[in-house]
Amino acid sequence: MRVLKWKLAGAAGVAVGLLASWAAGLDSTPVDLGSISVPGLRGLFCQFEPGPKEIDGISFMTSDARVSIRAGETKRVEFAPVVCAGVHFLHFTENAGDQIGSYTLIYTDGEQAAIPIRGGLTISDWWKPGPLAFAAQAHADTLMHGDRKQPIAFWRFSARNPRPDVPVSAIEIGNADTSVTINLVAVTLTSRCEEKIGSVPVWVNGMDEESFFLAVLAQPGAIAGKEKACEQLKRVGSTKSVPALAACLTDEKLSHPARLALAAMPYPEAHDALRKALGASPGAVKAGIIESLGMLRNAADVPELARLLKDDDPVIAMSAALALGRIGGHRAVTALKKAARGGEGRFKMAALDALMNCAERLCGKHPRSARALYKEVFKQCGHGYAGTAAYLGLIRTSPREAEKLIEKALLSKDPVLWDAALPAVRESGTVKNTQAITALLDQAPGTVLPGLIEALAQRGDKSATPALAPLASHADPAIAMPAIQALAIIGNGMAVPALAKAAAHADEPIRSTAQQALAQLDAPDVPGALLAAIEGAGPAETGVLAKAMGQRREESVAPALRKLVQSPNAAVRTAAVRALAETGAAQDAEIICQAMDCTENDKERTAMKRALTALGIRLGVPAEYAQALLAGLKKDNPMLRGALLDVCGKVSHESLLPALESAAADNDAVVKDAAIRALSETENPGALPVLLGLLDKTSDLTQRVLIFRGIARLASNGKDIELSIREDALTHALAVAERPEEKRLFLGALGGCPSLTALKTVERYLPQDDVVAEAVSAWGQIAKPLLASHAGEVRESAPGVLVRAQKAGVAQSALTPLLDVMRTLTAVAVPGDKVHFKHIVVDPRFRSEGVAVADVDRDGFNDILAGDLWYKAPDWTPHEIRPPQTYDPNTGYSRCFANFAMDVDEDGWTDSIVIGMPGGPAHWYRNPGENAGHWTEYLLATSACGETPIFGDLLGDGKPVPVFAMNNRVTWFRTGQDKRAPWLAFPMSHQMGSFAQFGHGLGMGDINGDGRMDIVSTEGWWDGPMDRTRPDWGFHPARLGPACANMVVYDVDGDGDNDVITSSAHEYGIWWFEQRNDNGAPTFEQHEIHKGISQTHALILADINNDGLQDLVTGKRYYAHCGHDPGCHEPAVLCWLELQRSEPGKFDYRMHEIDHDSGVGTQFEVCDFDGDGLLDVVTSNKKGVHVFLQRRSK
Repeated sequence: MRVLKWKLAGAAGVAVGLLASWAAGLDSTPVDLGSISVPGLRGLFCQFEPGPKEIDGISFMTSDARVSIRAGETKRVEFAPVVCAGVHFLHFTENAGDQIGSYTLIYTDGEQAAIPIRGGLTISDWWKPGPLAFAAQAHADTLMHGDRKQPIAFWRFSARNPRPDVPVSAIEIGNADTSVTINLVAVTLTSRCEEKIGSVPVWVNGMDEESFFLAVLAQPGAIAGKEKACEQLKRVGSTKSVPALAACLTDEKLSHPARLALAAMPYPEAHDALRKALGASPGAVKAGIIESLGMLRNAADVPELARLLKDDDPVIAMSAALALGRIGGHRAVTALKKAARGGEGRFKMAALDALMNCAERLCGKHPRSARALYKEVFKQCGHGYAGTAAYLGLIRTSPREAEKLIEKALLSKDPVLWDAALPAVRESGTVKNTQAITALLDQAPGTVLPGLIEALAQRGDKSATPALAPLASHADPAIAMPAIQALAIIGNGMAVPALAKAAAHADEPIRSTAQQALAQLDAPDVPGALLAAIEGAGPAETGVLAKAMGQRREESVAPALRKLVQSPNAAVRTAAVRALAETGAAQDAEIICQAMDCTENDKERTAMKRALTALGIRLGVPAEYAQALLAGLKKDNPMLRGALLDVCGKVSHESLLPALESAAADNDAVVKDAAIRALSETENPGALPVLLGLLDKTSDLTQRVLIFRGIARLASNGKDIELSIREDALTHALAVAERPEEKRLFLGALGGCPSLTALKTVERYLPQDDVVAEAVSAWGQIAKPLLASHAGEVRESAPGVLVRAQKAGVAQSALTPLLDVMRTLTAVAVPGDKVHFKHIVVDPRFRSEGVAVADVDRDGFNDILAGDLWYKAPDWTPHEIRPPQTYDPNTGYSRCFANFAMDVDEDGWTDSIVIGMPGGPAHWYRNPGENAGHWTEYLLATSACGETPIFGDLLGDGKPVPVFAMNNRVTWFRTGQDKRAPWLAFPMSHQMGSFAQFGHGLGMGDINGDGRMDIVSTEGWWDGPMDRTRPDWGFHPARLGPACANMVVYDVDGDGDNDVITSSAHEYGIWWFEQRNDNGAPTFEQHEIHKGISQTHALILADINNDGLQDLVTGKRYYAHCGHDPGCHEPAVLCWLELQRSEPGKFDYRMHEIDHDSGVGTQFEVCDFDGDGLLDVVTSNKKGVHVFLQRRSK
């Protein structure tokens, strides 16, 4: 920190002047700030006239100058010792902060007293004129921006000297904020200092927190900081705070934080204040107070709340019903029963919902009373969600009749009863006898069977296997599919024959699902059942079983597989070899080589070759494996040698590269071609010089193309090859390349060589029209990492590259790296207060609660995808993806909880991934490109559970994958070879009942710093293994808070390890969980970030203001539970929370509102939507589809 000392002009003269002033009995003595001042105050305040000023009775001497104290500075004024009672400042800030710094009084005895400078309380940004809690606006002015007028101001801040009898000899001004500049206009010392000057209180040092916040609330008018004062009184307030908070309850702006503070206080006076405020409060404010009374659950409030059930305002009446439901008790139940019987529409449903809340509270100690309430609700409303919930309550409170109630429901034709019975089936505690349920499989209507089968799976009772197994071959795929999926979860060895039959003979996708189920079966008798099933099985089943053995990776089955390699049936041999690749040992390489030598079938040889490669990779290419390959290469079988050379190119062992180099000079054309092809595909960095040597010896065009590709791939991806070697290889190859496609290849590879030499090499190819696009793209890729070390050189060349690219009409995809560089060069870090957003309403109607951003039509502009529709930029013309439906934001949900953009089928057109209601199927929709019409729908997964599906780079290969729960296990998905088939599912967690359908809390990030993505839930985290396809990721239990939405991973406190950040999905709260080290194992401690917004059902990490720190973007999910969540009637705020670090180990989050009438959905996007280098926000929710474009204040 820099310390700049300055003295009063002419120390001796000033001392005399001050003493003379006191001797004359003057109350105010202005201080001359001296030569350290910076001239030009009038340049900011054009209507300001320098000279003596009397402000609120205090004399100040001002000039056309100011003292600026920048971030990290401390400046000091020294003077002859003076006794004073008050110190008064004229000041303002540029930018804004919270705890900005301090004025420190230095006494002659060496003691000090700090007076805090706090944003919005004692000082404010000059752009924000208006009254403050402890400072009076001293001068108001106007700054002109063209034709626009910008109001500005500075303030008088007065503080009482805590040691008025001890002389003060200096004042230090310290700036602790990282982005604020403090500007001091004048300072005056006075002999007297009252408690108030004008209408503004004087700062008293040592004021306790409660008194300070009460003083803020005591100020008349709309004073900045009152909301924060209410929030803090929730933490420190006593009964002394109750009257002040009560006075805020009728203020629409302050009511919310005030009632939350009162509700948190354990004093009867606080409760009485809430109750008394009901009569004087307007609509939305009154609804909030009613909600707080409900949360307090005080039976004394029931009569008043019961009276409000008849209120003319439906919002008040519904709020009263929900509050009574939370309180419960006989009087509340009586009032709600009466209201429900006489009510209609939404109010009736709210009353019934409240009655069920009462019943739920009674379940534990008074099940008979609860049962009676559930009967009452079901009698009044036996349909919809209320009927379902009531019947389920009847089942749970009737242990003796539960089986009969479930049987009655499942054998009926009423979906309402099905929806009630199925959750009860899942709960082993409600119905003990699994066989009683499985007996219904033969009697229940076919429509309910899929749900019943899934519920049986979720029970986790393997005794259901015999009843489920026959259904795997059911003629109806809608029944066969869930049966197979259920067997995968709870099946044992008894399921093997049925699954093998389905995997061998059924149609897709049943066939692949059954095969996957065989691999997933988790019971000790499964390996034996697989071996037993092979005995006497036909060729098709044998192949399926062998494949399953390989997928299961159980080494105990290897002997049986070795026998099957000798089978006369080619399909069986192939399946056995593939399975040996996953279960065998190094000795099996020789067995597979022999099988390859014997076959004359090219397809079979190719499959065995791939299996042999997989075996080597799995085992790490031991010497015995390599020797088997070398022995095979010596045989007089060109087809075998060619296949083995291909294997040598895909595995790495020191003995294999010389064999490849030798074979590349072989006289046999098949062998030579195979060797060159293998060298071009190998990952062995030692092959690079071999390929360069071959380039000078080979004239065959096909082989040169292969060599070119090999050089380009190794030089661009070879992390084990020094940069200079890779660069030299590419430069040499580029020099001998003749055809444009060859040049394009090497220019693309040079993009991975971040050096100035590579940058200049690429620039030489910019004038060539046939390779300009690749040159531009490579330039951008090279330049981006060079910005850290050679920003000047990059900045100098960038404009010319951009002009050339635009003149050549380079496509948007090739321009992207260059544009990223241009944005980085122009992006400027700014304080959060300089960030604002331009709001564009794309569509005011409720379309979805998930949204994606992509260039759908490849015109260079980002478009918006929102479930049923996509909107073409820049005029937002809607186009149908699928037939759009009408959704009621007050009572219903859309068919899109999450929307992701991805080119699924890799045809160059971005497709749409849509995940609907939790528990329902997930689909992807194929972009028809230039053709008109609806997009073709394909199944991604049969069930997507959890309310926060995520889409991220889990595998670390730059390709995001969807992650959500299926069959009670967190699962990630990727496409198989057939892009139109259901995606391959890779479960990685244990069984989790909390993710049966509406699971809350899921995220990904590197928790333990090993460079691999982990998966996070509220129950703990799973350590990402090297092989992400493993089904048994290591689980680490951890308490990561209440039900939430997105869980993001970031080093909040800057201590070097990653923490976890979450936000409440249906309550209030945003938290961070600090990672600590407990004997080498990570533990987490919860801290609150913000608690002013409810239903923050989506959360994104993003650096909004370009300061290098990741901020948070979130907001309210409006009507998440259709009016039944806390705070549901409060504004639908969209905001970002700026992470500020004042110094190592110290940080804070500061909230900035983006909008107050849109919020978030269940998933939204933060991206540079308009390509200006600034992050924007795109949302779709019950308030419509919106874009918020970031703009900066000058």
